[in-house]
Amino acid sequence: AESALLADEGAMEGMRFQGLLFTIDPARDKPENLGPYVKTFSERFSGVWSADGVDELARKVDVRFEQVKMDNGGYMFDHTSNVVIVGPRSRYIGYIKRPHSAEQIAQIFELLGKKNS
Repeated sequence: AESALLADEGAMEGMRFQGLLFTIDPARDKPENLGPYVKTFSERFSGVWSADGVDELARKVDVRFEQVKMDNGGYMFDHTSNVVIVGPRSRYIGYIKRPHSAEQIAQIFELLGKKNS
């Protein structure tokens, strides 16, 4: 949410920023619903869906999630809330753990922009 705030407030103006939200529940999060949902965060966000899921990708970028059964027979997901940073050419740079703030994320992206220019 903090990175979406930054994108909408223009704090990342001029930065090459693209927010991506990956679904961890492709059975419930259908592509036709994912697109409109991610746009509620920012127009600079896109949704990513795969019938095969994202287990392997999640392991590679230090994201953990687990399906948890609920008493009513349903389920939910417990997951990390890290902001994963991927650079040009899909190079994994790292992640920002919670708690994180809009200011912290802006500083990191600014530093990365200077490093890569």
